[in-house]
Amino acid sequence: MLKSYRRMTLKILASKSFYSLSISITGNILISVFGFITSILVLRRADTENIALIYPLLGILMITEQLSDLGLSNSLIQVAASLWNTYPAKALNLCNMILKIRGLLTILVVTLGVFLSKWISLLIFKTPDHSYWVKITILICIVSLLNNFHINFLQITSQFKKQFVIRVLPHLSKMLLLLFCFYTHQLNFNFLFFGFFLVPFFSFALSILVSDFPYLRNPGGFTLEVTETLHLSKWILISTLCVSFMGQIDLFMLRSLSSPEELARYMGGSRLASVFMILNSSLVAVLLPKVSAYQTKHELRAYFLRSLKLLPIILVLTLIAFILAPAFIHLTLSQKYDTSIPVFRTFFIQFGIDLFITPISLILYKLHKAHLFSILNFIQLFLFSLMNFLLIPSLGAQGVALSGLSIRVFALFFILWIFKKNYLNAMSWHSPNHSSRAE
Repeated sequence: MLKSYRRMTLKILASKSFYSLSISITGNILISVFGFITSILVLRRADTENIALIYPLLGILMITEQLSDLGLSNSLIQVAASLWNTYPAKALNLCNMILKIRGLLTILVVTLGVFLSKWISLLIFKTPDHSYWVKITILICIVSLLNNFHINFLQITSQFKKQFVIRVLPHLSKMLLLLFCFYTHQLNFNFLFFGFFLVPFFSFALSILVSDFPYLRNPGGFTLEVTETLHLSKWILISTLCVSFMGQIDLFMLRSLSSPEELARYMGGSRLASVFMILNSSLVAVLLPKVSAYQTKHELRAYFLRSLKLLPIILVLTLIAFILAPAFIHLTLSQKYDTSIPVFRTFFIQFGIDLFITPISLILYKLHKAHLFSILNFIQLFLFSLMNFLLIPSLGAQGVALSGLSIRVFALFFILWIFKKNYLNAMSWHSPNHSSRAE
């Protein structure tokens, strides 16, 4: 028995899937660590006004990228990856057509964004003086489109080593540049902007150096696969846009409704807590294949009960975080960020809820209830915006943190309710014995 288990374990460790998963998770961890160190450098050295300018600009870039994508990237990966091994020509044709569609979307979004740059600057920063930086930020989306699309192609074709290099090295370069500026006391806004927005340019340059672009040589054509990809993206579109806006609207609303000091306070607590979020993405990468393989109601119930065992661990971690929060903030950011301690504690509770929700939420994919995430994310975005509007004027940064905590509590009860209501009646969740008797 022990030998059989050992042999199976070694087989898994030696498998190509485990190797690819390891590279992907390692890349995500390194990018998170580099981002964490970069945040510490910026928050410790940059002045409040620069912090309150650079992070909303990064948010504008991310929103522009998502509006130019509309969920097509995730759908493309899902469809093209299934075609690549058996019908590579169809996969290349699909990639070519989706790139053209995304290119047209990007031109439309960038043109509109540049035209509205003064209004965007006035809405977020309460002055039109930053419209120049808003325009430059939006224009950078064109390079991000080409870069992100090629990274998706490398994932489709399982070129994980090249993907690792193209994703990780630019973030390392950004960290090293800002580290140099930190120690030479030159961490002004120009260096901050150059360091952060160097990433897509450097990443795209690496793409040209280390990989090929075969989909550009394919003439393209509107095929059944293209239609399927567009169809799949409709639900992903709603969920992706809602999650993207939720990830940035906190910065926009806090900068617009409060002061630069409150935004810096918020960044101090949220950025330090965000490093722990890498556990969620790693958890998804590990558990999703397992959940997808379950075939019986008994397996589903057993998985759900195992997930509940995470709760005591999460409670202990949260308690430790509450106790060590002041020391952690002082060690990383200095005592001037004392006011970020409540924000950090609130964000760690959010992290604990996310960590608990993640394994359970994967069941909804197996039950073909992924569209419910779109509904959930839309409700969350509405509630998050409303609560921010009500709480920011009186509570500032802590108001945003409490809004984020509230929508996660809502998501927890929503997912548990959907699971309880649906899993017993799912058509494909019959036990093997029952199926054989029916035949």
